[in-house]
Amino acid sequence: MASDQVIGRLAGIHPMSSDLVPELKFKKLQWWLIGTTVAIVCAVYIREIGRLRSETEPVLVAGVDYRTALSGARLVCGASTARYSVVEFFDYECPPCRLVSPRLYDLVDRSKAKASLALQNFPLVIHRHAHELALIACALGPAQFAEFHSRALDVKGPDVDGFMKSWRLSLDKSKPGWMTSALGKLDAEVRIAHQLSIDGTPSIFVIDKAKRAIYRCRNLATVWRVLNET
Repeated sequence: MASDQVIGRLAGIHPMSSDLVPELKFKKLQWWLIGTTVAIVCAVYIREIGRLRSETEPVLVAGVDYRTALSGARLVCGASTARYSVVEFFDYECPPCRLVSPRLYDLVDRSKAKASLALQNFPLVIHRHAHELALIACALGPAQFAEFHSRALDVKGPDVDGFMKSWRLSLDKSKPGWMTSALGKLDAEVRIAHQLSIDGTPSIFVIDKAKRAIYRCRNLATVWRVLNET
């Protein structure tokens, strides 16, 4: 044994103390845990990046003429001659619509005149006043609609009945028989929504007139992506 130690020292190899073995094993385990943790974090990061990208991926709508989504839509921001038209299918009593619409307006307004924003009505049956609010919107001219729309986004709860009553009385005086024409317009908008396979609100589309294409957008990030990448 002594001769083995002498030979080991001459060769530059020191005999390992039995006390060092557990410590080395522990360090090896530490490095293995660190490596495994880093690998897991990287895998999760890559997966999340892929998920987020898929959520902002616009979906090209096939089988529908790009002019269909614009038919009867009310312009609320930008010029109708802009290359892109952002169309929101909207319900006045839909909480997400109330949240998204002002932000969508700001996004289009910041697009440096390359886009316009238009609204289509798609009242949901689960909302008590949505259908009548949509009818009033359909009956109004551009100037009146702008006023109605901005106020309708803010009115809530028990104030809705009084708000609708005042607009109905105004229409009854200025446009006798307005309900019939409004019903026709609203039915046309709902048919367009069904053509685009819409089943809820808000539903947002970007029409690229240069490419004659319709893109369905899941969120505002998708809208921004279409306006800046297509």
